[in-house]
Amino acid sequence: MGNVTPATAEVQVSGKLPNGFVFTEQSSPYRVSSTLLVDEGSTVFIQPGVTIYLPKNDPLFWSLGSIELNGTAEKKIRLIGSKGGFLKSRSAKTPSSLVAAHVLFDNVGSVFSENPSSNDVLDVRITDSEFHSSVIDSWYPNSFTLEKNVFLKGSWVSLGFYVKDWIPGSTSASISRNLFIGNPGVGLWVNVWASYGAPVKVQGNTFKNLNTNALVASVDGVINASGNYWGTTNSAQIQGYVLDKADSFDWKYFMDVSNPLSAPDPLAPTTSVLEAEKLIEAAKKATMPMNLSKFRANSSSLSSTQRAQLNKLAENLTDRNTAVCSTTFTQQNNRSLALRQSRSACNFLKANASMGLKIQATASKTSIRGLNLVTKVSVR
Repeated sequence: MGNVTPATAEVQVSGKLPNGFVFTEQSSPYRVSSTLLVDEGSTVFIQPGVTIYLPKNDPLFWSLGSIELNGTAEKKIRLIGSKGGFLKSRSAKTPSSLVAAHVLFDNVGSVFSENPSSNDVLDVRITDSEFHSSVIDSWYPNSFTLEKNVFLKGSWVSLGFYVKDWIPGSTSASISRNLFIGNPGVGLWVNVWASYGAPVKVQGNTFKNLNTNALVASVDGVINASGNYWGTTNSAQIQGYVLDKADSFDWKYFMDVSNPLSAPDPLAPTTSVLEAEKLIEAAKKATMPMNLSKFRANSSSLSSTQRAQLNKLAENLTDRNTAVCSTTFTQQNNRSLALRQSRSACNFLKANASMGLKIQATASKTSIRGLNLVTKVSVR
């Protein structure tokens, strides 16, 4: 454990971890080839800024204890996987927990691997994190909170839950103030297939790029989905985004989708961090310069470092704007090249305007002596 491989400078970790084991930024990145064991009564900590490459075919942890991932907005924790999973908690008999903040789950697969028929000793709290090609499939945890996370690239949540009156601290499950970004033809982001004792609260969320059903209350599931942002307040249209007893008698309950928000909850994220990083890298590799006279990156999901990177790009680029967005341009004298560059820039911006990076651009001003573009680009 802890041996450094000189060729990659990656720390290799394996076996059973002692109580209090800490993954540190100084030793990062870590590469794990087989599942790590965390025993009852033990807690493992992952510090801000840590990157861990997960095993290829197995979950990162088999935990009977507690895992704490303590990332920050400036130093997020990165879990890079190949869909082998993150956490197995089968056989846990004493209170255990997964607490994660500011974590990027990238291609992890199932966050909870090999769910037992009941996992009523596990407390789950995941906040301010992002899921790419990573799913949460949780069976009857003791408590369950997902708040201010981003789900995209086919990521979704499946939950069975019941309030356990005999266990102190057992409360209803909550999925609140998250951003769900759809892919064409892909939906069904939240499936509650069981909820006993109280409805699962799915409130304050933003559902973006809706093109099919987003929520389903299947089998014995009950969802309170009031107060979400759907991009519309039309009740009939919203009902078309959910599946419940109105769609099939196989499902027992109607879903509450009342009081839809007319604007996203201000505390919900608006942007994908990983997609913002891709935008930054794509802009850096652009073959033609771009001059953005006003460039504003405004999102609670982006770190100050990312905002600075985006703003720096605007300072370094010249004469490549969004002329194609305007119909006022004519190819006169030597302005055709500038026009082609401008059109290329607009296409670049539009191509990167999905997955939570909502880019608004306006551009139009010409003169006889040359091309003068005034552009405002907002990434939020």
